[in-house]
Amino acid sequence: MKIDGDRLPPAFAGALAVVVLFGALARGAHDLWAATVVHAALIAWVVVALIWSAIRGPRLRFPLLFPACGVVAAWTLSALFAANRSDALFAVKDVVATLAAFYAGANALRDDADLDLLLFAVVPALWIQAVVQGIQIGLHGQSFGGEAPGLLINANVQAAFVLFWIPPLWWRWHRARLAGEALALYWAAGLAAAAFGLAFAGSAWAWALVGGAALVHAARWETRPGRRKGLYILAAGLVVAIVAYKLTKSYSWGPSDVPPRSADDRLWWWRSALWMFRTNPLVGVGPGGFPSAYPAFKIGEGQSTRFAHSWPLSILAETGVVGGIAVACFAAEWLKSRDRRPGYRACFATGAGLFALFALVNIGPEYLVNALCFALFLGAAGHWDGAPSARPRPSIAAVAAALAVFAGPFIAAPLIASRLIVDGTEDLSQAKFADARRRFDAAASADPTSWEAFHGRALATWSAPGNGDGRHKALVDIDRACRLNRLDATVWWERGLMLRDAGHKPEALASLRRAHELNPRHRAIADDLATLEASAP
Repeated sequence: MKIDGDRLPPAFAGALAVVVLFGALARGAHDLWAATVVHAALIAWVVVALIWSAIRGPRLRFPLLFPACGVVAAWTLSALFAANRSDALFAVKDVVATLAAFYAGANALRDDADLDLLLFAVVPALWIQAVVQGIQIGLHGQSFGGEAPGLLINANVQAAFVLFWIPPLWWRWHRARLAGEALALYWAAGLAAAAFGLAFAGSAWAWALVGGAALVHAARWETRPGRRKGLYILAAGLVVAIVAYKLTKSYSWGPSDVPPRSADDRLWWWRSALWMFRTNPLVGVGPGGFPSAYPAFKIGEGQSTRFAHSWPLSILAETGVVGGIAVACFAAEWLKSRDRRPGYRACFATGAGLFALFALVNIGPEYLVNALCFALFLGAAGHWDGAPSARPRPSIAAVAAALAVFAGPFIAAPLIASRLIVDGTEDLSQAKFADARRRFDAAASADPTSWEAFHGRALATWSAPGNGDGRHKALVDIDRACRLNRLDATVWWERGLMLRDAGHKPEALASLRRAHELNPRHRAIADDLATLEASAP
């Protein structure tokens, strides 16, 4: 293909395809190491694009720049008041990476050939996922309950990832079949893999959305008004029927104090999210803070998944009104700017819409690969011809490259600290207190926001024989851990026990009461608090 001098070459679209492929095969890029790789890859992509633009001349487009800056500002403001500083800062990196993917999509996916390249790379990933799901169902069908997660840990996350690709794959197969292209079979194979993936994921909601989208598409091409209206009604009825079914369906297993195990258990997660929002309406509990805050806001028993299962409620719980307004402004501006012409790009808008509807009542963007695909689809589906554009000066590109290099340690710090914490915890379990302290020291130096590093160092120092003056250092570290993760009942409990053993009963009582407040169901915390209260003068 001839390279347009005013556009990025196809290699940039290919690089994005590689990132998506990596995320899909690396457990959704949810693990710390995989997310770090994706962050670094997107930063490298942006830097190379700036350098290419400065040297070769294609202007880069920057649509929705002010709303995007508003989202970053909202996440950053919320992170400053977060209950868990480490998770909040990592979530800020996630949102910056997601917006980088949006701008990458707006600039690298400008031609149909670029979209083909992205789609071509995803088809093998869809087949790999479907094959793994089939093996899981075949070998462990009963334990998976008919819902196989593939390589994405969770079947609902798998269904969300597959939903993106069905509309563009269908369009590409349809056009290739009409044109008699040899690749028609390849696109058909991609559609088949997506269908298998949805079937193995066992998500009725995903199938309802696909069926509804197909009926809406048929209605748009229907020339008879009466039949068109009937198709729209049928599409709406299908979606409503599935929602009603899921909200009333009951399962026989589960603790007696839990509502029926179905979609209505989401009501408990949603109530927890609203509770977080009511407690911190302006900035929430902090970006990415729902999982760590959930035990303190848990309603009922038996729900082990620590996600809100609804992206609007998750945003409100984690970033409050500030984050909600920022995302609403970005969404409104995108809706005004999207490409309304029917065709290939409209299918990418449809894929993004299906994902957004699916994640209204499900897990989705919490896994980085899904957030990345959502951003790419939004960037690809926009009509950006009138968007602000610029060709950076070589000096600006050089500064961006230098900043990216200096940002490397900041990006890698949580991963480095995490590995040290794992090793330190292992040493601690083997009573190697000196080795454990050295590892936790290194982890705290690598990532000063890691509450686990200070918590581990406090335990290692406190547990060491003949610690003497080390007890004061342990109390300082456990205090720091409590400040960095304010909603963890276990840390407050351990702080209370340390203060009790050090003879600081008033402070110990306050700490144990805080732990009991955060987790009133924890029997050991309640017993220790009752014992200390009984012994207090």
